[in-house]
Amino acid sequence: KLISLSGVVAPRLGNKSTPDQPHAWQSRETLRRAVIGKRVTFQLEATQTANNRAFGDVFLEDGTSLARLMVSSGWAKARPGGPPELVEAASAAEAQGVGLWGAGPSAVAVRDVQYAGTFDPAALLERMKGMPQDAIIEHVPNGSTLRVLLLAGFHQVTLMLSGIQCGGIRRQDDGTEEAAPFAREARYFVETRLLNRD
Repeated sequence: KLISLSGVVAPRLGNKSTPDQPHAWQSRETLRRAVIGKRVTFQLEATQTANNRAFGDVFLEDGTSLARLMVSSGWAKARPGGPPELVEAASAAEAQGVGLWGAGPSAVAVRDVQYAGTFDPAALLERMKGMPQDAIIEHVPNGSTLRVLLLAGFHQVTLMLSGIQCGGIRRQDDGTEEAAPFAREARYFVETRLLNRD
């Protein structure tokens, strides 16, 4: 389920055709580190969009609201007319100069992601071969393939696990998936252990 935090707005990460908004990476990383590997609960608003996107709040086990956490850390802004506790937390973050309010110039706060096809993979391999690399697992297309973001230089690479092969999952034009036998189970096995992990 895709949940958008109610009452807050954060800078958006880009894609191949659109650059990040300033400080989007720092904002996303703050949220990712707060929740990865942790049990959360959520409370949804009554309205949902057609693409299974819902609005609401997500809570850590100690009851911490992620919306409040992001606003009080300064990596998200309270929407005008939003809940008073979020507006107050946003004002306090701005006054303290934290997050977006103290992160420095916007020009240096945008990642330059090197997507596949925009760099020489052989040269990258030669430079990094045999050395551990800090990375984040961004996507698991199937149980034996990972899309990885290398943090040194923000190179996005596809990593195929040596010695194994898992059935594929093909997305149809209408959004449904056609999967080989046990392909979904293999993908789920890997996602639960690696997706969005360092």
